Amino acid sequence: MDNKNKKGITRRESLQWGAGMLAGMVLPFSVKGRAVEPDSSGEERLEMDPVLKGSPLKETASEWVRDLVVVAMPAAAVGGQNAGVYTAAENGIEPWKQAIIRWLTSRNVRGNGGVLIRQEGADSGAGLTSVVDPNADYIFEVLIHVPGGSYFGTKQEDSMQVWAAVLDMEDRVIEKKQVDIVRGDWAKGTVSFSSGDLREVRCVVYATSVKRYPCLYYADEFRLSREDYAWWNPQNYFHSSRTTAKLKDNRQVLMDTLHPDALAGHNGVYLNWDGFFSDKGVFVGGGNWEQEYNHVSIDDPMLPSFEDNGIARDIDGKKIGTSLLWPGYQMCHSAPAYRKYFIDRVTRISPEINLFTQDNINMPSFQGWGKGCFCTWCNKEFRQWLANNRSLDLVKRTGIQDAGSFDILKYVDGVRQKIDTQKEQFVLRDPVLKAYLLFQYVSQVNLWKDAVSKIKQAANHPIAVMGNQYGNNGEKPFSVALSQAGDVVCTESNIGTDAKFALFDRIKALMLVKLGYASGEFRRPVWLQYSALFHSPVAAKSRLRFISAQSLANNGIPFTWATTVGPSGWFFDTEASICRFMQRYRQLFSRCDGYANVGLVYSLPTQMWKRCAAFELSPEKYQTWFYSFAMALEEMHISYEVNCWWHPLLGDDTVSMQRLSRYKVLILTGVECFTESQLKQLQQFKKRGGHIITVALPNLYDENVEPISSSVFNEGRQVTKVSPDILTDYKHFHNTFQNLIAKALEGHEIIRTDAPKEIWSSLQLDERGKVLSLHLVNGNINEPEDKFYPTKETTWSVRLPKGFVVDRAKLIRLENPEQTVDVSVQVTQGQVKVTVPLIEGYTIVSFYSGSAWEEAEAKSKARRADLMKTIKIASK
Repeated sequence: MDNKNKKGITRRESLQWGAGMLAGMVLPFSVKGRAVEPDSSGEERLEMDPVLKGSPLKETASEWVRDLVVVAMPAAAVGGQNAGVYTAAENGIEPWKQAIIRWLTSRNVRGNGGVLIRQEGADSGAGLTSVVDPNADYIFEVLIHVPGGSYFGTKQEDSMQVWAAVLDMEDRVIEKKQVDIVRGDWAKGTVSFSSGDLREVRCVVYATSVKRYPCLYYADEFRLSREDYAWWNPQNYFHSSRTTAKLKDNRQVLMDTLHPDALAGHNGVYLNWDGFFSDKGVFVGGGNWEQEYNHVSIDDPMLPSFEDNGIARDIDGKKIGTSLLWPGYQMCHSAPAYRKYFIDRVTRISPEINLFTQDNINMPSFQGWGKGCFCTWCNKEFRQWLANNRSLDLVKRTGIQDAGSFDILKYVDGVRQKIDTQKEQFVLRDPVLKAYLLFQYVSQVNLWKDAVSKIKQAANHPIAVMGNQYGNNGEKPFSVALSQAGDVVCTESNIGTDAKFALFDRIKALMLVKLGYASGEFRRPVWLQYSALFHSPVAAKSRLRFISAQSLANNGIPFTWATTVGPSGWFFDTEASICRFMQRYRQLFSRCDGYANVGLVYSLPTQMWKRCAAFELSPEKYQTWFYSFAMALEEMHISYEVNCWWHPLLGDDTVSMQRLSRYKVLILTGVECFTESQLKQLQQFKKRGGHIITVALPNLYDENVEPISSSVFNEGRQVTKVSPDILTDYKHFHNTFQNLIAKALEGHEIIRTDAPKEIWSSLQLDERGKVLSLHLVNGNINEPEDKFYPTKETTWSVRLPKGFVVDRAKLIRLENPEQTVDVSVQVTQGQVKVTVPLIEGYTIVSFYSGSAWEEAEAKSKARRADLMKTIKIASK
């Protein structure tokens, strides 16, 4: 008999819901309140349940989510046997000795048995156990993927081998066999064995390496069957083993060590199956398992129905993409059948969570693999878009008289030769091709906005919605364009995929946060996942601390993976120490805003027109310029922020324009496209005495790449032009730019220091403007020893905001979080000077007067307490 849990549903019911087997079943947790139609700003409006009146949740989600500082995404195994039925822990896949596992979704949607394994040493790997009959013959099968330089991960060394093995419970080998791997593809490993007198076995995958550990590989579809039963009963013995029952419930350990404000990402909702976290005031999220590429797997019975109503097609009519495992990557959201399926999946879970976090919203089919999307449904939607936007100047220029019969494929075929030979010169002068590209950007952003709206309506209570915008550091302009569509800018860092930092690796990782904060209107928090830890062959602990620190220093929140305790220990322990640091000093990371007098412009229109695989357009040159200026500013210790300029059909740059009043210098990194309003703001910026540094370009264009002229960039005392030729060599550019920026600031530098270029800094003001914090992050890592090269005795002079009073300062370090050191300061003529004795990985110096520090701390903790109280009440 099923016992009732305290929420009044049976264990069987909760299992069925979590596994997606019983549509419409309701889990025990929700936050009450009736959602109504979003207003014109896209924010949800709510008719509040009495429990919410006066609570922080009466604010829009974009506001209250700013108070969530510690956001964990733990492995399913943290929840023990009761959580194991929902996710990859269903089969009990765990690290065998020293390894780290990142849970993936299986090819079998119901099993969720896929894992990414980072094997730390020779005597290690991952696997699971099973009860077996004595004196019987069995087959252990598993799928293995070793990256071959594809998107699946960092290419492994040629000498690496992967083995499948069966061990007894004392880890003695019964049988083992090398897997005949095919790099970059999936291969099956098979081991036949006799159980003898054994009652239980461990089935593992492991790697051997001649040159280097750790090793990286994927494992999926663990299967154990009896050879003599296979012909009539294809049972997977892992499903009926005692593995799941042995999984220890470590949720309290996670609470005690991470002190999370929220559990989001993949497993939050499933780990909260009995209200464990919501009862303690922790925000609960989910949604990643509901994402498209997980649930459109090659085994999904729905897949055939999307053949002509979902699968994207390229310019030649071929299917887009190369993913055999997750063809959901190749789906077009313009197709009605697939769109309905997708919306049904993402809204199914929203009533039970406060945070919806989908993965890979940055992968619309028109910018995916291949040259697309030109499917039947995109063609149809483009006709409708043309008809609905006849008044747009760009649509008028197309000369299309009968939008209802227009065929974009036929048109492209007719100009294919010109596209191939003239490339950008032709494409960006052809109004039809431009209209199609703009249509794809606008329609796909609007489809994600529609998903956000439907998720909120289905939730029927306050909920924050976000999705992974990997590439929002400017590499993928579409990802940047998504930043105003949700409540959080959620993204993913790939730093550390090489043995050493490539030239722009560090600035690329930082721009995920700085550009993300700017494109999110300087109010949406940026949650940063550091997935590349699994891909980093060296210095993993230092890189984990480094990328977390760099995020925290720039209005970002590291979205921790928090794998389970045990054999993956160092990862969990490192993230736990970072989380405790964040929680202890949460006032420094919540509701703060940057303090800078230099603006670095990222132009979305300029970049978006250069990014289209179908027409062979690439913004790589412009991205290099953007990164070069940003990295030079960091290495010169110039206090700056990114300022994002929008296309009017994709977002609103009102806040970006308002921020121009803060700057002495504005840097345009190859900006070609301007709206009329942006040019007017530049004229006013010059009238106020601002200085413009710009890359010298031959032509100017409007937001739709139509030629314009403007006198705003006429050279003079307030305009400095940089030749594109200088930017071809970063070292040469760095030396030239150093003199230019010093002259442009004319002694108004906010920061002066003798620190080396590896120490990057930022300044953050708390929400009341009474605590100014200098964040110092060291990027100089000793890779062989996995530690930092520390910097000692640096002097920092900071020009204070007008009217800001300082009479004391506190110094804190990530490496010694319990110790808060009062340091002496010198304040002279509006500048404060301090000596920092040591910067190992991450050091913060906060300047303030009187009791401002304590007041900021108390207010931040009080806001957290109010949020926790609301969640506790609502979960009852």
